[in-house]
Amino acid sequence: MKLAFVSQTWPENATVEFAGSSVQVYYLVQEFARRGHEVLLILTHQIDPIQPPYPTLSIRTAPIVSGLRHHLRKSWQRFITDALSGFQPDIVYQRGKLPESVACSNFCTKNNALFVWLSNSDETGKPNKFLTKRRQHPKSNPILQAARIAEAMVADKKIEQAIRTAGMVIAQNTYQADLLRRNFGMNPIIAGSGHFIPPLIERAPTDEISVLWLANVTPVKQPLMFIELAEKLSGTPLRFTMAGAMQNKELREEIERRTGLLPGFHLVGHVPFHQSNGLFQAADIFTHTSSSEGLPNTLLQACIHGVPIVSLKNDPDNLITKHGFGIVATSMEEFAQAVRGLAEDHQARKEMGRKGRKFAEEQYDIRLLVDKLTALFQQELARRNGVESVV
Repeated sequence: MKLAFVSQTWPENATVEFAGSSVQVYYLVQEFARRGHEVLLILTHQIDPIQPPYPTLSIRTAPIVSGLRHHLRKSWQRFITDALSGFQPDIVYQRGKLPESVACSNFCTKNNALFVWLSNSDETGKPNKFLTKRRQHPKSNPILQAARIAEAMVADKKIEQAIRTAGMVIAQNTYQADLLRRNFGMNPIIAGSGHFIPPLIERAPTDEISVLWLANVTPVKQPLMFIELAEKLSGTPLRFTMAGAMQNKELREEIERRTGLLPGFHLVGHVPFHQSNGLFQAADIFTHTSSSEGLPNTLLQACIHGVPIVSLKNDPDNLITKHGFGIVATSMEEFAQAVRGLAEDHQARKEMGRKGRKFAEEQYDIRLLVDKLTALFQQELARRNGVESVV
């Protein structure tokens, strides 16, 4: 198969921030290329050049532009479609409701290629993504705000039209799948994420318990809930580490102000991708505070490294509870109690960590995901060509 992936950044590059979607594409393109498939990766927010790690993988970077209107302009869209035309893939894979969706749809429609589109968060299954964002963060200038609203409405319309043309739609969980069916009339396949599973390094018992929070510092991740947790447990021997890019000025200032008064609190900031595993290896407990997500890469990283999870109100597809690799708290009081209780119980941490590792190995090994996607892609290509699949 010839596969093209359209993503934003190459997470391994330490100079750029990265989202979960980019992490997943990073793993997928390498595994497909390792198996000998011809793979093209187009990156739309990558600053530095990338040396492909496999000879069957080629990487192209689009011009860096900012703002919805610039990403929807024909000149920028044409870069993606021209790159795809030069490669002529059987399959074009793209995650999330983005301007990139429009270019992928246009190419696949004109060239009879299979457009594989994936929802990358629960919000992706809801209509009017950009309009909702603009209204949540209004500009004080009414003329500028009106222009932003109009721009968002145009973008939402074009992007939603584009994703409806996808020949294959994949959701991360059943909730996302239900949203896509209800709001867009889609019939999604559910396929989770995939990760490289390194050997497990077990953490020895220690009196100094490390509690980790790792995510991009944005409102949906609710970082202030972690700060409140640290405040509630101030005076205990726990160490708190908060890591993640902090582009939101208001959140950053409040976090810096409140954590400056907390003993045992380490504010790391942006962490290069290749360093994030080290944070998990040093952690005893991982906390999750996001208000709305699919299945974050950080939850899987915690499982891979045998770190128990304490999540505030969020349990994607009931996986944490079902598989027993963490605790889901329904309130801040429960959240603090769960962290304190795990900190005092090494055996409980070890058992939850063991269950998390087993869960990751059995369901989220990147090799298993690529096996599944390969079968799905080949079956759909065979169906389109009117032949019987051999898979």
